[in-house]
Amino acid sequence: GTMAHSFIMSFEKEEEAFLQFNSIFPQSFILVDTYNTINAVKEIIRLGIKPRGIRLDSGDLYSESVAARNLLDHAEAELERSDNDVDTKHHFTNTKIMASGDLNEYISRDLVNRNAPIDIFAVGTELSTSRDDPAMNGVYKLVAVSAGGGQERQKDSVGGAKASNDEIQSNISKMEDYDTYSMCNTNTD
Repeated sequence: GTMAHSFIMSFEKEEEAFLQFNSIFPQSFILVDTYNTINAVKEIIRLGIKPRGIRLDSGDLYSESVAARNLLDHAEAELERSDNDVDTKHHFTNTKIMASGDLNEYISRDLVNRNAPIDIFAVGTELSTSRDDPAMNGVYKLVAVSAGGGQERQKDSVGGAKASNDEIQSNISKMEDYDTYSMCNTNTD
């Protein structure tokens, strides 16, 4: 199993989502690229979360996998130098890296040829559909959460750059007939 971006965004803090998900699915993969991949991997290490692996779903899969692998491979040494109480017997070097997000054989082959430290390629749409009978990709994105008294959480991705909360310039209007929000991005690139 793995997790969705909307699951992470439903929590006040990303690390709360990681802890909750891992407590229920301890042998699963934690999605680390909802906001900032490197910070998410550092949080997993700092908190001593011991997932089977991490999942990269967007962005520059090569660069992010290299950076994540470096952090995971050097986690024990870093934890031993810090005042952190995390059990360093867990070897983060065994933590797998999964890549997903519109992968096909060409993208996968390119990443393999570049020696990307990716252990698992999760191919979905491209595995089950043919280019001569294409599928329409649809992505569910939770773009804003507003809980009673809690902090509003938003995410936007423009040109591969991710932003949240204050960084987004958007127009949110309440739909009168539903208890939901519609979001209209004001970027006109």
